[in-house]
Amino acid sequence: MHTFHTALHQLEQFARGNRWKRFFRAPLRYLFAVGFRYLVYPFTQRGILLQSATFFGKPMHLVLPAGTDIFLAGGKTHDSEIRLARFLSLHLQPGDRFLDIGAHYGYFTLLAASLVGEHGAVLAFEPALSTFQILEKNTKAYPAIRIFNYAVSDLAAPVTFYEFPVLYSEYNAMDTQPYLETRWFRRYAPQPRTVQAVVLDAFQETAHFRPAIVKLDVEGAEDKVLSGYLNTLRAGDAPFVVMEYLPEKNGEGPHRRAWQLLESLGYRVFRIDASGQLLPLSDINAYFASAAIDSDNLVFSKFFGPLT
Repeated sequence: MHTFHTALHQLEQFARGNRWKRFFRAPLRYLFAVGFRYLVYPFTQRGILLQSATFFGKPMHLVLPAGTDIFLAGGKTHDSEIRLARFLSLHLQPGDRFLDIGAHYGYFTLLAASLVGEHGAVLAFEPALSTFQILEKNTKAYPAIRIFNYAVSDLAAPVTFYEFPVLYSEYNAMDTQPYLETRWFRRYAPQPRTVQAVVLDAFQETAHFRPAIVKLDVEGAEDKVLSGYLNTLRAGDAPFVVMEYLPEKNGEGPHRRAWQLLESLGYRVFRIDASGQLLPLSDINAYFASAAIDSDNLVFSKFFGPLT
């Protein structure tokens, strides 16, 4: 674990460095990644598949330009993702179970697998077919990981799922409404695809799987996912829920509805500090305003710490 935290600290230093510091850490890789992103991809709109090392020691397939930060630094470099990695390292124990909803290429799936070990288990859902194929490459060597090419929602039924070109593949979603005002949406239009959706309570019961931590990164379907998970969330052994949270401009939307649902079930909300510890929040919107950020990974728990 000492090696893990040392490597994560080095990742954080890379993320905080300027372009020159990033360049000098690995000049050839930097020139290759940046050149491909700005000189090749805009014309071809086709990614390039390659393999890279992660800071936690597991090799990972990814597609540039979407996986540029992992290719250059060995991990996701957004501050919220570094803090989430620290949180997982503190709260996922050997033998635990982890549920990754919206796994993308499997960065947090693999990270969780390295923390829970061979006696733990990880379930991961990724509905985008092209992304799922990369996830499959990344996880096939690990018996503790099971992956599913399903969407997760409040009804077990086929749904329309929109897949963007690789540069914006992390925005793949069941609803494109949040992106209609963005500059890139018209140029990088998504392709609709019909995907089977599952309801977590029923699926989890069939799989005999009770996670310690659930990670949600589902681009606007948070309330639907949690609405299909009420039996588990009400239970005495209810898991931590980690949600990528974006405050809605009009004050109402899937993230706020998900927060309200969790709150009604006795969950309290926490932010992750720089050391990976949880600090209680009394008002999510006030936190975002004071921190001047537009997204963060928030943790919801029934049982962790006093609300002050």
